[in-house]
Amino acid sequence: MTADEGSGEEADDQIGVVVVTMNRCDELSRTLSKIEQLAEVSKVVVVDNGSSDGTAVMVRTEHPNVDLISLPRNIGAAARNIGVRHLATPFVAFLDDDTWPEPGALSVASRVLSSHPQVAIVTGHILIGTDGADDPTCVLMSKSPIATPASLPGRAVIGFVAGASVVRKDPFIGAGGFARRAGIGGEEELLAYDLLDDGWMILYVPEMVIRHYPSPCRDHRARARVVARNRMRVAWMRRPWSKAIHITIGEYRNRDRFEPALPLRDLALLIPALTRRRRLG
Repeated sequence: MTADEGSGEEADDQIGVVVVTMNRCDELSRTLSKIEQLAEVSKVVVVDNGSSDGTAVMVRTEHPNVDLISLPRNIGAAARNIGVRHLATPFVAFLDDDTWPEPGALSVASRVLSSHPQVAIVTGHILIGTDGADDPTCVLMSKSPIATPASLPGRAVIGFVAGASVVRKDPFIGAGGFARRAGIGGEEELLAYDLLDDGWMILYVPEMVIRHYPSPCRDHRARARVVARNRMRVAWMRRPWSKAIHITIGEYRNRDRFEPALPLRDLALLIPALTRRRRLG
């Protein structure tokens, strides 16, 4: 891939990139163009969640060096699992179709993961839009109260932002990756809990800078519903019964955010979650 002059980085065969997309053809093309300018990136995989807007044709014609996996239907965040298994690299960067790294950012994550084998995920600092405003989630992570060994960079955290993170492939696959029913929105929580429960660490490293230009093609109401549903699912799968009940009641008190009939359907989806219940250690 072509590097910007003076980037000072070389391709890193330790790290590959997975981008999941659906019906955001123009934004994806812009993002891929940004990624292709990064010298440290050696392989990019796009997993298309059943787009109907010409995304597959665009990738093949405008970005022929990108590996394209076209799925027949939308499987949400679980599409990233397919991309991870496609890559041979030990580390995998997850980017969305509206996020891309600053030059050198992925090399920072690769060095952290190479030097600290107890770390499963490095999540970066997100700057939003042309103004470069700090993402509120990153501000919270920078103030994480979890004790971080002095030998580690950044801050130890209990969560991550999927579109701005680099994962260690083996523990990611070992933990099952992203749940197939998770969709997009709050899909990180279950994976983070399970990795931490297995003894791995998640680090917020502000030197890994990710740019985010939020897509206007998003349904905020639908996304809020998915986030709430995932919060309830994870609570019933991993949290104490009392906490699960408390979280569920809290989400239903906020049901005015959703269409009136939908919360009952979401409640029904909690039943299969109970078959995968495992209390955290």
